[in-house]
Amino acid sequence: MRCRFQWILDLPIAAMLLAGLIVGLSTRAIADDTGSADSGDAVEIGDLRLVLPPLESLTELPGLGDQLKGHWQGSLGSATVRIAVRVYPSERFGFRDPADVSRFLASRYEDSFDDFEADSEQSLRGRYGVAPYASLVRGALPQKMGQGSLHILGGIVPDLGYSIEVFAFGSPDESALEHIDEFLRKGITSTVEPWDPGWSMEEIRARWERDVPFDKKGLKKPLRTAHFLILTNTSAAGRLFAKKMEEAYKKVKVMFPFPETEGERLMPVFIFKTRDEYIQFYMHIAGTTRENAAQSKGHAWKDYYATYYDSPQAPVHIHEATHQIFSNRLRLGGGGSWFQEGVAEYCSSTPNQRKAFARRYAKDRKHIPFETFVQLPRLISNPHLEAQEAYLQAASLTEFLCERWNKHKFPEYVVKMGSLPRGDLEKIEAAFLDVYGVGLKDVEEAWLDYWSRR
Repeated sequence: MRCRFQWILDLPIAAMLLAGLIVGLSTRAIADDTGSADSGDAVEIGDLRLVLPPLESLTELPGLGDQLKGHWQGSLGSATVRIAVRVYPSERFGFRDPADVSRFLASRYEDSFDDFEADSEQSLRGRYGVAPYASLVRGALPQKMGQGSLHILGGIVPDLGYSIEVFAFGSPDESALEHIDEFLRKGITSTVEPWDPGWSMEEIRARWERDVPFDKKGLKKPLRTAHFLILTNTSAAGRLFAKKMEEAYKKVKVMFPFPETEGERLMPVFIFKTRDEYIQFYMHIAGTTRENAAQSKGHAWKDYYATYYDSPQAPVHIHEATHQIFSNRLRLGGGGSWFQEGVAEYCSSTPNQRKAFARRYAKDRKHIPFETFVQLPRLISNPHLEAQEAYLQAASLTEFLCERWNKHKFPEYVVKMGSLPRGDLEKIEAAFLDVYGVGLKDVEEAWLDYWSRR
């Protein structure tokens, strides 16, 4: 029986701490004539217009610089409220969606304060930038910062991700929290035009010409499905392929339910006429060798999935669609190759395939020891097992956790593990302890015991 879980939005994606960035934005006060939010002071920061909450004794705090673009403090009733606006170059930080920004900031607080944990996340519709929505994460303030709440809003404007952090110190009453909520929902607007979720033809042509190193004018008429944008230079990869991609999407969503946000962009899928064209594309876009590119039939990276036309029925499509969806819808790209390949191969393999591998290798103890396994940078080219065997080891672990052993904890495991830096043994060990109460070695012994008895 395939596993399902309800999406839990309480753990941020781990990310690097980067600072000292040069971003040329200016801040200036303007008159508020919108009436769209509480009547507080209004400011412009680059492409953003903020109507602040009606803070008493409003003060602009020092410390503005390359990253911090706005910093104010005032009071709402008995609560002291501080608002900080920060910006980050999207390309350098890998931001493609507002959730990337809000979870990045939440992860900074988790790294800095052991007791901080985001307890909710939601999308807000509005003119927040090129993405017609923002991502809002909330949690209690870390104890070292005092009593109160922290609200982190993430958005995307051209070339930049931005965050707006609202700290409510003390015991904010219902009225103060309503003012903060009003500010986050209606007091932040952008002057830029939002993206076209279905991609304009101008964007599509530019994307093809930028990413495809051959056949620049060979793009066939793009196909748009509910969730994918099919880009191809072969008429053979038509509506049947598009249909199969949607079936793959539905299959992944049944196994790993997640919310959909109105206005999200269609996910690009490149399908090339020949295997050699696919290899050329892979070498060009990833800067890799022909030998490395030739190891795969398809790959998902950043926002896209690429393959060559073979058969819409090939398991590679569900496998890579899982990678693409985990990265661009669930926003869970971490953990490591063992975790990412584990969930993808679990979706694309059969129970008998997983059982045939795991039972034999568990009995003979010929598997890759878990401590080594979780640190491997790439299962496809590891020194211990053939790639397909390593993938099946990862898939059998996913099945074991999802369907057999403490399976009610699997949703928390997926979100927590997918949010970690890749291959970080210390954090992976800590995540197993946090979710299951046991370390990696105990999980390995339970996996061995289960499969050796099947």
